[in-house]
Amino acid sequence: MKLLLGLVVLVATLGVLYSAPQDRPTGISEDTLKQLSLNGEKLVDEEVSRALYGVKQMREVMWRNEQKHGHLMKSLRHSSDKKKGAEHLAQEVTERLQEAERQCQDSLQSEYTAQIQQVAPQSHEQNASVTESRVEVNILNSPPLPLSVPGELELGDPAFIQYVVQEALNKYKELGRG
Repeated sequence: MKLLLGLVVLVATLGVLYSAPQDRPTGISEDTLKQLSLNGEKLVDEEVSRALYGVKQMREVMWRNEQKHGHLMKSLRHSSDKKKGAEHLAQEVTERLQEAERQCQDSLQSEYTAQIQQVAPQSHEQNASVTESRVEVNILNSPPLPLSVPGELELGDPAFIQYVVQEALNKYKELGRG
């Protein structure tokens, strides 16, 4: 600011010095010269005042921009902190869900809905060509339920499983009624 003021004064002084004629013209009175000098000083003072006002306005604009910048930086830090918190929370939820899924899978593996415990072919004493398979089934960890499966159904056949399940359900229903 001092530099700007010094430059304005220097320019005004140089302008006055260079514009002044070397030889004093005849016909211009001393009063006229004093009046011109006063008018020049007045114009220089006005220009200096405008320059100072401009500097003051610039300072205010810079202060406002600094305030806005500070507010934006604070807001940015706050948003960044919230984002980090949300990421941490999401990670915790993901870990808890994974743990719950693992526990669920572990519990499902330990309890079978139905389990065939024993398969043994047996032949009828009267008719040696007809065989049956003897199967023991557990449903939901209940006591074993012995079943006889016709010999024409093989263990890997889906009809074997379907037959065993249907027979087991029928026997459990009978046991429930009795």
